[in-house]
Amino acid sequence: MTECVNHVIPWVMLGSEDLHELWASIVQIAIAIYVLASYMSWACVAPVIVPIVCVAVTVPVTQRIAVLSNLKEVRILGIGGYTSSLLQRLRVEEITPSTHFRRLIAAIIVLSQGTIVLGPFVTFALYAIILRINDDPNFTASKAFTSLSLINLIAAPILVLIQSLPSFAAGLSSLSRIESFVSSTTSSDGRKLQDEKSSLNARCLYLRGPEADHSIEDQELSELEPSISSYYTSQRTLENSIIVRQAKFGWKADSDVINSCNFEIQDGALTVIMGPVGCGKSTLLYGHLNAIRYNSGQVWVKHRNVSLCEQTPWLVSGSIRHNITCGTAFDQHWYDEILDACALV
Repeated sequence: MTECVNHVIPWVMLGSEDLHELWASIVQIAIAIYVLASYMSWACVAPVIVPIVCVAVTVPVTQRIAVLSNLKEVRILGIGGYTSSLLQRLRVEEITPSTHFRRLIAAIIVLSQGTIVLGPFVTFALYAIILRINDDPNFTASKAFTSLSLINLIAAPILVLIQSLPSFAAGLSSLSRIESFVSSTTSSDGRKLQDEKSSLNARCLYLRGPEADHSIEDQELSELEPSISSYYTSQRTLENSIIVRQAKFGWKADSDVINSCNFEIQDGALTVIMGPVGCGKSTLLYGHLNAIRYNSGQVWVKHRNVSLCEQTPWLVSGSIRHNITCGTAFDQHWYDEILDACALV
């Protein structure tokens, strides 16, 4: 809970800083457009159309950046060579017309500042067209300066609105995460750690199943579980850090990812959990930390303080060689160097 709050609350605070700017900007834009309409007719909508055009221009650029930023799937599918040649060809085609590219960048910069720079120009141009159509030469200097001031009144809140919306949306998303965490079902932690000096079996931490009676807090383990207490207090047990009997772990109450597992882990031993991708290796580790639902069975651990150093999975369900080459041409010398660097030999 503390980790969640420490990570999410700063985003909520950042998104809430400009909360009043959002509704105030909308009101200011509406009033300014209404007043501007009395001077420049329907040309008053030009300052609002410009940022909409800017958004439409930047959406394809954002999509291309998202694709180039998530290439892990390309490596997993084994199409790295084809994708590399394709990107290289596209890069050459992009560099060749460099003049057009620079012009495009300049156009994007102009559009990004379009509300302030282009807003007055587009608005007065449209109004000039309206005057020519209606054959109305009634356009004085005072009317022009008043309209220009109103356009600036529209441009300023539009900039504030555009800059504040992303952080505000991030704040709402963070609040949703906190709400989901608070409203989620709390997993019952049946761990019981007694005074290590009071008895032999008090050196252990026993995780009882959900069906156990948790109202009894001060009794010895032998009194609660006579059928297994002798086994847990034996010399064999004292040599083990973890003992699991018929344990079931899952992310939901009605779904067990780990079903009826039984094993022992000795003190000081290097234990490797092996299995195909998605078989529940990480779920098993989370189960021992009580980070997911513990549905039934018995789990006995000797120490309360346990560390977990997790990482994002980056392996396919295949051989070591297949994970290293990922479909590329096999080079024995380079392959041997990778095996040696990764301590796989």
